[in-house]
This record gives sequence, structure tokens and C-alpha cells, in this order.
Amino acid sequence: MVKHDQLYSNVREMCELDKRSELNYARFTQVSGSCLVDADFLNTERFMNPAQFESRISAPGGTLALMEHALNEYVHGLIHNDSPVNPCRAAVREACISAATKNPGFFP
Repeated sequence: MVKHDQLYSNVREMCELDKRSELNYARFTQVSGSCLVDADFLNTERFMNPAQFESRISAPGGTLALMEHALNEYVHGLIHNDSPVNPCRAAVREACISAATKNPGFFP
């Protein structure tokens, strides 16, 4: 779980890194607000309709593994066709996979 001071520091750092555009701040505010609304809705649902809440968080066993396998097959098909965009796609994918092993944070 992220501590309040760490989150504040990350947000402040992100804002200092990019002073170019007010749109970045607006977008950050929009996404943050959306996350809070979703979290509040789910928390309210947990209290008001426990059965519906439970149906959201309990997927059948192996569902994520099946989804990962399907995604990997799809991406493998993209990488191995002759489109000139594919080298860029592969580079972005590899950067994402590499970043996934790092500590959580903002990656410019």
C-alpha cells in the first residue's frame, strides 16, 4: 500500500517534471477523480449489495491465466506479421515488460 507522503511526493514530482501543459494537470485531476468515484462506488456496493460485490471480485479459477495466454498469442501474431509498425510495437511492449519489474511510480 502506498503511503500518503510517498503518493504526495510522486504527484508533486510529476507536476514539476512537466510544466509544459495545463492539459496534463487537467487530465491527472480527471483520472484521479474517476478512480475515487469508482472506489467509492465499489465500497458502497460492498455495503449495499454484498452479492453483487462478491460477483465482481471472484473470477473462476484460471481465468487470468487463460486471458494471459490469449493475449500472448494475439501479441505474438502482431509481432510476426510484416507491418512496418511492428518494430515500434515490440519496442513499446518490451519497455513495458521491463518497467513492470521496477518499483511502482511514475515513468515519464
